[in-house]
Amino acid sequence: MIMSLVVIVISLGLAYLWATRGFFSSLLHMACVIVAGAIAFAAWESAALFVLGVAPRQGFFQFIEGVAWGVGLAVPFAIALTLLRAVVDATLRANANTSGMYNYIGGGFCGLVSGVVTAGILVLAFGFTRTPPSLLGYDRINYADEGARGNLARSKSLILPADDLVAGLYSRLSQGALSVPEPLAAWYPNLADVPAAMRLTADDGSGRNAIRADDFRVSGSYVVSGPVTDLVEDGWTDAAQTVAYIDGERAKDGSSLHGYVVDFEASARETTGQVIMGAGQVRLLVTNPQTGESKDVYPIAAVAQSDAKDVEYVRFRYDAKDVFLASLGGATQTKMAFEFLVPPNKEPRALYLRNVRVDALPEEKAYNSVRARDREVRTGAIVGISAGGLPDDLIDDNAEVVANDQDSASSRGPTSIPEFQARTRLRKVLQKGTFSGLTLGSKNEITGGEAKIPLEAVGRGGLERTLQVREFAVTPDTIVVQLDVGADTRTSLLGRVVASAERLGAPALIDSNGQRYDALGYVYEDREILHVRYTPGNPIRALRETPQLARTRRDQRLELVFRPTRGVEIARFVVGNRVVTEFNPPILLNQNQSNK
Repeated sequence: MIMSLVVIVISLGLAYLWATRGFFSSLLHMACVIVAGAIAFAAWESAALFVLGVAPRQGFFQFIEGVAWGVGLAVPFAIALTLLRAVVDATLRANANTSGMYNYIGGGFCGLVSGVVTAGILVLAFGFTRTPPSLLGYDRINYADEGARGNLARSKSLILPADDLVAGLYSRLSQGALSVPEPLAAWYPNLADVPAAMRLTADDGSGRNAIRADDFRVSGSYVVSGPVTDLVEDGWTDAAQTVAYIDGERAKDGSSLHGYVVDFEASARETTGQVIMGAGQVRLLVTNPQTGESKDVYPIAAVAQSDAKDVEYVRFRYDAKDVFLASLGGATQTKMAFEFLVPPNKEPRALYLRNVRVDALPEEKAYNSVRARDREVRTGAIVGISAGGLPDDLIDDNAEVVANDQDSASSRGPTSIPEFQARTRLRKVLQKGTFSGLTLGSKNEITGGEAKIPLEAVGRGGLERTLQVREFAVTPDTIVVQLDVGADTRTSLLGRVVASAERLGAPALIDSNGQRYDALGYVYEDREILHVRYTPGNPIRALRETPQLARTRRDQRLELVFRPTRGVEIARFVVGNRVVTEFNPPILLNQNQSNK
């Protein structure tokens, strides 16, 4: 395999290089490498979270998010090693000579240690990047076959297991010679497994492998007690589920089932507009309180929405290869619950989502059987959903009430409200090749991005069909809605309600079930430019992200673009928690839309 060859070349290459430099020089370099590695692992989490925080959410440099965990390890290692070498070289200017044979043997040995540590850190850092599960032929983690199908399992190791050696070395050092109050061994007992598990994303590794701390929150937890044969059952599947841990150990009696409810914000979505989570993306750190022994366990099932329109939830098992749960519809917030089978004598300590650690876990709600849990799954109560009502924090003083004469049986759209149009098409045609910043699908539909286009280059007639860009991408379970919020409209952002709201509030539509749909972009036009933004993976988080309208300018037009769930009824247009417009009765979204 290529990765094994790379590790061997690095290790033996550095062994040979330092053998020629002599034992004393090699010994000093080895010490610098080991200390630099310790510094790198100490700074790793903080550095990676910093990189995630500054990574752009859209544009060319968006790729930084996908390499943050790797950069957070590799860069501190490189910086620390460079500085340590500079200090050592400046302090010790003379070499210490030993006899020839011992010089070569000692130099080669120290060089080999330096090479293995360097190669191991590089393998781990490269493994944390957004790459396919097979890292240059290295498939460390895969899905178990028959007998424990769907469970994550260790598959291969490197010929020279530099990643295991490095993880083991610094785990022991963190509790020994370089001990710290929060040792690496306690938080990452299976460090070498983590990057490989995180790369098991949708579409063969092309899905997001990182998430930011403000993209989600753990809002609840629960525990189910009973025999292990009962804990792996549910009311949706009759077949028994076999659970095995990543090291191959089978689940035993005395285990307990722990579930954690996670609220994903819209910013956690893929570019397709969905939140997609596989078993390798979430793990639970469990610890024996008596011995301090820690272990990572991965989810055996997850609770997710099965019907976006009626807010129904189902328990899905991670019991087959490449099982990925995706959010439905276009709601801003996605709720999922991940369930773990915790071994006997161990307790949950921290939950990791794409390696972002949450160690302040909510108090658990206890269920005495899986049947009791199943009842609350079906109603959505287990994830904190109570369908059928509007949010109680809305402020609707001075809201505009707009009568809706839409025929509920019609598929032609809410023509009685000109400000509210369910359509994918832009008002003007763009010419492919005359702008940059927007990504296009196979049918020239806009799938994402942002562009400012001179108005003189827009709307020219006589374009070939293959050059026309004239609509936003839509998915089968959503509807594209364009809402005119310009002056003199009943949904205007220049009204009294919006004037009293801060521009920190996000514009959104709310359906009759209380689900919120943030704006995914806008189309702004004035006498000079056409500004198009459409970012399903990065909704508008505040009104200040939209172009500013002025009452004195009559040339401005601004339409917000939403993508609510197909089949829902839109009841409100809000900015933050202030209702701008109420639609009475709510507008049914059942229009026929597709990108043709």
